[in-house]
Amino acid sequence: DATLLLKDADASSYVYFPTGARGGKVVLPDAKISAGNTVQIVANSAGTITIQPANENVLINGLPSTITTETGITLIQTGGDGKTWVTA
Repeated sequence: DATLLLKDADASSYVYFPTGARGGKVVLPDAKISAGNTVQIVANSAGTITIQPANENVLINGLPSTITTETGITLIQTGGDGKTWVTA
């Protein structure tokens, strides 16, 4: 159950959870990240991976809410404020 707290320097990151991991969590930072940067998360039979905002200032698909994946997901920074992510 690994937790990875991303920082503003981690924009355009690739996060991999290997087979046998028991799930994990990625926390998106409350930091201004330039539009177009991505975070790609890959879970190779690693259980459920939770992606959550650091706080209510960070939005995922327009909401300050958590999402999950069991396979993989890419998040793209789209907001002028640098804190708005959409899934691809």
